[in-house]
Amino acid sequence: MKNPSFNEEQEQTLLDLLVLGMYVDAHLSSAEDERIQKVLRGFDFESDYARQQFGDCSFTRAARFAESPEEMRSFVTSAASTFKTEALRREAFSLLGSLLASDGKFSKEESTFLVMVRDIFEL
Repeated sequence: MKNPSFNEEQEQTLLDLLVLGMYVDAHLSSAEDERIQKVLRGFDFESDYARQQFGDCSFTRAARFAESPEEMRSFVTSAASTFKTEALRREAFSLLGSLLASDGKFSKEESTFLVMVRDIFEL
């Protein structure tokens, strides 16, 4: 079932944000991966192959964004402009927080990333 809150561009940005969140502490947990898969299942795709390709592309982009703090900040700033309303930014931020909490712990890097996202999203 498609999430009616986000358009296609916003879905891509959301997934990239979530995957980047997974990368910030250099620990990819199975709980986080399951959350990513759940989000992907909420998007409308013509086939499982298309869904897998969408996810794979997101992991590739997020790995690039994770290369430096400047790249992360640039991506998050761009993401904020993609989520045009405060409600969409709040929803994306909430999903990010849930994803990062899904493995039962918050690393210092994850906490720092959340604060940066919150500040850039002006929440």
